Amino acid sequence: MLTIVQNPQDIQNYYDLFKRVLINNAQEIVQTNIGYKGDSFKTEAFWSSALGIWMVFASEYNRSWNAFGLNRPSETDSNSITCEINFPYSGINRRIAGAFALDERGKTFVIHRGKIGGGRVGIGKNMMLQNYSGDIRKVKDGNKQSDVIIIGSLQSEDFSSQLAQFVSDVQCLKDKSQGKS
Repeated sequence: MLTIVQNPQDIQNYYDLFKRVLINNAQEIVQTNIGYKGDSFKTEAFWSSALGIWMVFASEYNRSWNAFGLNRPSETDSNSITCEINFPYSGINRRIAGAFALDERGKTFVIHRGKIGGGRVGIGKNMMLQNYSGDIRKVKDGNKQSDVIIIGSLQSEDFSSQLAQFVSDVQCLKDKSQGKS
C-alpha cells in the first residue's frame, strides 16, 4: 500500500523533481493571463507542444500551487485552468488535492485526491472518483485510508505523459458533466 509523504524536506525534494521534470518538457515560456473564478492574473506559463499542456508553478502560504491547461496558452486572452495539482509544504492536508506517496520499495508516486471543479455544480471529488478510468488506489493517509488517483511514478520516463493524460482526462470528465462532447 502506498503511504502519503509527510516530511517537509522529502516533500520539497519530490516537488523540486516534479517541477524540474515538467519544465524540462517545455519548449516555450508564454507570458499570459490565467483565469479563475472571479479573477485572473498575469504569469509565465510553460508550454509543452509535445505534451499538449501548459503549466504554471507558484507558491502560496501553505502549498505549492501548480495549474495545468490544454492547448497553447493565449498571450492576449485569459486561459482557463483545467486542473491543479497542489502539494502541502508539510504533513497531510486533505483539503489540498495533490500529494506524494511512497510504495514499499520507496518508489515515489504523484497522487490526486480527485478534488476538481473550482466550485462548479456537478464537478467535484465524487464525480471524479466515480468516473475516472485510470488507476485509483487506497493509500495510507496518516491515520486513515483514502481512495486517490495515481497520476504516475515520479521516477518513470513516462511521468510527463502520464500527467498530461491526467489533465486531458480531467477536461474530458468536466466536459462530459457539463453536457459537452
